[in-house]
Amino acid sequence: MISNRKKIIFVENRYRTDLWYVIAEYYQKLGHEVHIIFQNLAFDKKNSSFNNHVIKYPSPSAEDLNTEEKKYYEKIITAHRGINYFGINNYSFIKYYDKKIRKIIDKIKPNFVFGESTLFHELLIINYCKEIGILYLHPSSSRYPKNRFSFYLYDSLTPYKGSGEELDFETAQEMVNKIAERKVLPDYMNRSLKKPSILEKIYDKLLLIIEHYKGEKFNTPSPFTKLYLDFKFKFILIFFNFLSRPFIKNSAGLNILYPMQMQPEANIDVWGYPHNNQAKIIRDIIKNISKKDRLFIKPNPKSKYEIDFRILKLIKKHPNKVFAIRSSVAMNEIIDDIDLVITVTGTISIECVFKNKPVLIFGQGIQSSQNNCVKINNISEISKYLELLRKNIFPKLSDDEKIIFINELLSSSYHGINGDGLHNRSYINDEKNLNRLKTAYGNIIQN
Repeated sequence: MISNRKKIIFVENRYRTDLWYVIAEYYQKLGHEVHIIFQNLAFDKKNSSFNNHVIKYPSPSAEDLNTEEKKYYEKIITAHRGINYFGINNYSFIKYYDKKIRKIIDKIKPNFVFGESTLFHELLIINYCKEIGILYLHPSSSRYPKNRFSFYLYDSLTPYKGSGEELDFETAQEMVNKIAERKVLPDYMNRSLKKPSILEKIYDKLLLIIEHYKGEKFNTPSPFTKLYLDFKFKFILIFFNFLSRPFIKNSAGLNILYPMQMQPEANIDVWGYPHNNQAKIIRDIIKNISKKDRLFIKPNPKSKYEIDFRILKLIKKHPNKVFAIRSSVAMNEIIDDIDLVITVTGTISIECVFKNKPVLIFGQGIQSSQNNCVKINNISEISKYLELLRKNIFPKLSDDEKIIFINELLSSSYHGINGDGLHNRSYINDEKNLNRLKTAYGNIIQN
């Protein structure tokens, strides 16, 4: 038995749990005590050798959260896709799960918790871990350099530890140039990735539908709700493209780009909180730019539910100020003619740093420490930065500062890709990648 035996909890997140099982087995072989908490019971492998903690689905309850409780759980409610999109209007389940989660954690007294920061039960665990001082880590793509990931603290984009690697000047310069010119893209944009087969997709749909009717109604919509939402937002995207116009650079004023982020997604719903209402952000940008400026709205390439009727109305209401860019238009086709990018937590903010393109961000990220990437808390702040642009004195980075930043991204991340059991199982089955992951996870345990 090892002398520094740790208690470790993994938090179920659908198919990501397949990776947790692999890493959990690795930790268990090292002599650590491993536990897994399940919210969606379909992903509980009952014959596993780990300590599985299954939270039964709650009975229907008429007693909703009171005003004080809603305020306490505000971030979780705001980020909850079931509440935002699936028609959930009674929040009593949040309190139910919170009590169960606290009881499990109090009993185990873990040293570490690994999970995502996407679903409501994960956010509840994060909340409690913060309260009692337990380290919660969310392993996720660090975006750049590609094929790397960081362990992010709790529900933030603050990396924990890292490989400490650094590149020599020439290699770093080459990487900076490739990112700036968009010649490399993050691993999650890998179009050559093997997609699930038709049978796997059918199995997935049936599994989630069956579990929904067994009681998992909080992260999984009914099939009828899902069909309605998919139809509704496909129609909205078609209408958005109908309102779109060819990109023409505005020579009279500034060209401002707001690239929309996919929702629901932790990247904006959690890491961007409280700035996760994109229709409101667009409306506020319109109010704070001059009549000569143009705002270009570009949909996410994998657009889901983020475009809504409010955004369509804003486009129609301000034809001389707001321009919709068709979803098929590539970023490379327009970015050179853009004067300013505004985003919440989009990957484009990192690309802008290396391209020396002025960018304002609402959310978190280590890129906000760079001169040309400014974190703002209120859209009214943009007026002073627009003035800097008009005077052509917006701060820029030197080549040396870009090298320092790429090495900061590298040293705070690890080589490897965290796969899941449906969309990218190949990463779990790849022995070379798996060894990289085990090295990274092993580094976390060693204090």
